[in-house]
Amino acid sequence: ASTLLGLAELLRSAAPLYASGVALVHRLLTDGTGPAYAGDGAELAHLLAEARAAMRAGEAIDIAAARRPGSSPPRAPQIGFDPPQEP
Repeated sequence: ASTLLGLAELLRSAAPLYASGVALVHRLLTDGTGPAYAGDGAELAHLLAEARAAMRAGEAIDIAAARRPGSSPPRAPQIGFDPPQEP
């Protein structure tokens, strides 16, 4: 409960937050199959701490990878742009 209260205080504060962390909190709270609803408290506490760190530090964290024990750390997505081809 104290972790959730801390997140609520952070979200209400004037501190700048990184969108990736806010998105992770949103996903944790709205995913009906996630640890907030169907998992154990230790897993939820770990993922909320990761989301808080992401909000403050801007580190992108893959929640699905964080759930899998023994998985390798997530990599940043590779985004490319191919210019339109002329006909």
